[in-house]
Amino acid sequence: MANPVFMVGMEFKSHSLFRDAVKEYAIKHGKSIKFLKSDREKVRAVCKKGCPWECYASYVPIDQLSRVKTYTPHHKCIRSCDVPWVSSNWIVTKYCNRIRNNPTWPMPSLHTTIKQEWTCKVDIQKVYRAKKKALNIIHGSAVEQFGQF
Repeated sequence: MANPVFMVGMEFKSHSLFRDAVKEYAIKHGKSIKFLKSDREKVRAVCKKGCPWECYASYVPIDQLSRVKTYTPHHKCIRSCDVPWVSSNWIVTKYCNRIRNNPTWPMPSLHTTIKQEWTCKVDIQKVYRAKKKALNIIHGSAVEQFGQF
């Protein structure tokens, strides 16, 4: 989901898809959202202490999917540039095609592009690891290539 808009009754095929949508929302809006007391039956996402934003989804066995049961859409907190969900794997999923088109993309330029497009703080080492993973996906590793003989 590029821009998730939550509402009560919204359905997801699994808890992992719901968690991914919440993470995408947190990165897009610059919020420090955490998951509390999650298990096979339920997932609860809350914002910082003092902020009323909450999204709760639970498993519905009849439909075999997760449904949003409670959603409080308003934030009292301000936008944060330090979002914990920005990881090297997330960068790979977002920028793999662009790295495929330009494999010699310089690290400082990629780092600046990510910071400007998502308005978040990203460590240069995280960008380096992400580019290395993306190039490994694109070109394959040497071990895999030599193993094909």
